[in-house]
Amino acid sequence: MTRRARPLSQPEFNLTRRFPGLSSVQVKARFDVAEDGSYEPTLLTTTGDPTADVVIMGKLLEYKWLPAMEKGVPVKDSRVLDISLEG
Repeated sequence: MTRRARPLSQPEFNLTRRFPGLSSVQVKARFDVAEDGSYEPTLLTTTGDPTADVVIMGKLLEYKWLPAMEKGVPVKDSRVLDISLEG
């Protein structure tokens, strides 16, 4: 049986105070998670605000991941998450 990679912890985005025009915006991010839980995030959609996108990328680096498991052995996995900019 295979278990997908999953976030152990994830940051609060809560960016609507800093970027009030983005209150209803969601972005998609891909996380390529290695066998040791390290990962590489990629922003798949943009907010349209380059400064907000840089701040979001910084927040994506605050995630902690459990790697995927296959037959008890850690394996690579990619996950795509929808991220709301509200808390």
